[in-house]
Amino acid sequence: LLDQNTRIDHYGRKELFGALYLRPLWQLTEDLQTHELIHQKYTNGEAQFSQIQAAQSKIDTDFQNLTRIHNEYREILPLSAEVDDLRAQWLALKTSVQNSDLQNTQTYHLTLFNSIRELIAHVGDISYLILDPDLDTYYMMDSVLLKLPENQALLFEIRQLTGEIVSNGSLAVEDQAQLAILISRVESNISVINRNIEVALENNNTGDMHSLVSRPLQEYQSGLMAFMDFIESEVASHPVTQVIDPALNTGIEDRFN
Repeated sequence: LLDQNTRIDHYGRKELFGALYLRPLWQLTEDLQTHELIHQKYTNGEAQFSQIQAAQSKIDTDFQNLTRIHNEYREILPLSAEVDDLRAQWLALKTSVQNSDLQNTQTYHLTLFNSIRELIAHVGDISYLILDPDLDTYYMMDSVLLKLPENQALLFEIRQLTGEIVSNGSLAVEDQAQLAILISRVESNISVINRNIEVALENNNTGDMHSLVSRPLQEYQSGLMAFMDFIESEVASHPVTQVIDPALNTGIEDRFN
């Protein structure tokens, strides 16, 4: 009875609390990426400061939601001052934006992104999400806690790089090579995600996971392809300043096909 109760606590209640805790972290990551893109456009004279302020307001709301969840589950999981640390980094970032300190703003963005990803992984560990002994759940958590956040960061890098290409009006050799590397890493992650989910579904005896996973996976893949199509169209209209490897001319869409 004690063993069974421990299992229910670890892989039932704590997994649920961990999943609920991760939701505002993912939303914070998305809104922070939007903030960085808008700041990049503002630096290039393509956006107004009021747009930055609107993006910052959304992130402030994200922190309010995260704080509420943190206070609710911090003793159960357990957690300490992680959100306070993130908020301090966010305040430093807002100050650098206000002072037009471009170099520190870029550094603070990167630092905050890394801190959020570290907290996501930490919550996965302490809530037993990544430690579930069931084979199907382990493979799902590898995708959700590791591969999907990494893909999100890679896709954001691709979007940033594409924005720079559009602003410059041409595709430099270095940008071409970097874009190919980023795409290759996304492709690798997609293969791992598909394999993980395939194994998970094969080992889910009840079959319940199929109805929960299949549609979101399809929507994710469709959205990803739409994004890559957009990137392909953005890059294709800009000439390459110098070609060093014909293989790098392969279109993004073709690489994914």
